[in-house]
Amino acid sequence: MAPCDIPVCLLEEVAKDVPELRKELSRTLEELRQNSNEGGGVVVRATSPINRLHRTISNDALSPAQTASSTTQGASVTSASPTSSPVASVVDPRTPPVTDLATLQRLAQALVGRWVVVIKRSDPFEELFKALGIAWMKRKVMNSAVFPISIDFKKDDARFLHIIAHLPVVSERLMVWRLDGETFPCDDPDCGVWTAKCQAGPYPIDGSERPHMALQNVREHDKLGSMIETRRIIADKTYGNMLHIEYRLRPKNGGKDIVVQRYLKQEGVKTPKAKRHESIQ
Repeated sequence: MAPCDIPVCLLEEVAKDVPELRKELSRTLEELRQNSNEGGGVVVRATSPINRLHRTISNDALSPAQTASSTTQGASVTSASPTSSPVASVVDPRTPPVTDLATLQRLAQALVGRWVVVIKRSDPFEELFKALGIAWMKRKVMNSAVFPISIDFKKDDARFLHIIAHLPVVSERLMVWRLDGETFPCDDPDCGVWTAKCQAGPYPIDGSERPHMALQNVREHDKLGSMIETRRIIADKTYGNMLHIEYRLRPKNGGKDIVVQRYLKQEGVKTPKAKRHESIQ
């Protein structure tokens, strides 16, 4: 098998979280460190224990304590332990996207629940909706509305993830994501039909933070261009685990990307009240 590049700093971090391989990894890391240029990128053979671990982390996205058991042919997915963290492990930003069912199911399992947007943390939809051709009145309503979103697997067929937005304009809107790597039509009442495919890929890769594996829905439209919708769980000091959604529209005409960041808290988690400043008498 061909060798691949893996940063030493990433391997050291992964080694700390894998007790059963810690000694073997430490010895190998020391050898690699001696042969590398001040801890920079090194070449690790695909047969080495470190690279096997790297592929496991990259493909599975979550550590064993974080993953939920799943099946591949329509059976239900077992929920993760309440004490486990749904935040994915750090991965190499050069990790290519994967589309296998088990990986996508594990990432989707972390998203299951009922979520409500935190307006003060989130970007407005105005620019994105305008580019998509959504009517002015609907844009204004959607920008200020706070509505719940339910995420769960389709009953009796865990290849499909159901995302239901309980909207103020209409009763609800169902979006279905297929998790087995196959392309599927995504019918949008505002924009028409997109061709979509789900994948797991490192996010972000712009250097703003260390990348983690995240569930992505990549959609293509004949006239509008492509939309990359990324969903992941992040840890937050105020709200605990939050659902972070990034919408990235790449226009067909080659203009700059339109990016919207939305942050949702779990329904029922109260927004903390601002502390009152005591007046000095």
